Amino acid sequence: MYISLAVVDLDTSTTIVLCSRHDKDIIGHVKPWDAMLQYFMDQHIYEEDCGKISSLFSVASLALFCNSQVNEKSAEVRFHLDSAGNYEWIEVTASIFDRHTRQVLVTTKNISESLQQKRVLDQFLYHQDCDFFILVNLLDNVYKIFDVKTGLLPVPEMGCVDYELDMMKYNTQYVVKSEAQKVSSIMRPESLRKLMAETDEYSFTCGILTDTGEYRRAKVQCISFDRTRNLVIIARTDITQIYMEEKRRNEQLVRAMHDAQRDMLTGLYNQITTEKIVSQLLTDYQGDMAALLFIDVDNFKLVNDTLGHLQGNELLKRLAKTFQMLSTGDSIVGRVGGDEFLIYVPDIADLQELYDRAKLICEAFEHMKDLTMELPVSCSVGISLYPRDGLSFESLVLKADQALYSAKHFGRNQYFLFSEEMENNQYFSALSEIAE
Repeated sequence: MYISLAVVDLDTSTTIVLCSRHDKDIIGHVKPWDAMLQYFMDQHIYEEDCGKISSLFSVASLALFCNSQVNEKSAEVRFHLDSAGNYEWIEVTASIFDRHTRQVLVTTKNISESLQQKRVLDQFLYHQDCDFFILVNLLDNVYKIFDVKTGLLPVPEMGCVDYELDMMKYNTQYVVKSEAQKVSSIMRPESLRKLMAETDEYSFTCGILTDTGEYRRAKVQCISFDRTRNLVIIARTDITQIYMEEKRRNEQLVRAMHDAQRDMLTGLYNQITTEKIVSQLLTDYQGDMAALLFIDVDNFKLVNDTLGHLQGNELLKRLAKTFQMLSTGDSIVGRVGGDEFLIYVPDIADLQELYDRAKLICEAFEHMKDLTMELPVSCSVGISLYPRDGLSFESLVLKADQALYSAKHFGRNQYFLFSEEMENNQYFSALSEIAE
């Protein structure tokens, strides 16, 4: 039980070591106590704990202790086991051996296990708001259940005879079906033995249905209590309120992120998000050809001026839905201006496929005459190709915008694919003359 025992003679300030598990060569020798204490601290005690030892167990301190009415005093310190930093907790105790002859018995004993048990019990039995607390012997498959609280969450059997059978029965009956298999897998004795061999504590959450069918959320903590004897503590806590609050905050965060990315009127990606997403997709793109379609509504101002902004907004929302319907697969659709839209189309097999899609976009207003009231409203589309016309979002938008400019100046309600001649000054001079 004891690591060492020594009797200190305070009249001579010497000690005789009666036993020492780690320093057998000093057994039976009479040594100055302060020197022996210093040796003990230098060889075995953590530096941070040495001050506690020297102040409580020096000759001067022991003399005061012997003259008092106290019969025992002790300190808990860490005892070095090896150069790797491993240690165990020991208790150093001074007790009166013979007050008349002023002799004090100083002992040390290992308290790691009892200290660990005390701390775990103190933590989980007295300071945690657990629904219940189980001490499981994984080798013998038996358990003891403590601190059961009456409440909404059902608790396991109180028989404590067959841990695995009772726990599996409980999981089948109360854990939600989507999580029951996972929970049972974790809590089987063999699984817990492997888990607790690797970590001091493991926790998870799961959904539990009460006897009335109400959904609750629980946190289960598995704590290594005694590896030698394969004892594990399982504590369960009802965290439904915390879970619901976190769920609400997460939903708020998702909504906030969605709102930050979306155009409030149409629900499409806004300008900033469109640029960010398409830029990233282009950076990672491994295909042969992709396209950017820049769409502008022709004469949209007529709608607002003639029919009002509410009608104009309704037209934009209808257009947004139409563009989404025409942009299946991995296409990205965004509203990048008042009446301007961008569509990113990856993995284009041939240009005819792209032209067919652009044609459908231009024909969208054929189905919206109830909103345009026969006003001359249409779509013009400019198209640029990746990688032919550029590798970045900025370069492709610039080329698509130039193609859009051409489509408008050559009559609107049509689509143009970018060509190099559109960058020629003479080309735009010609367009200007047509416009005049």
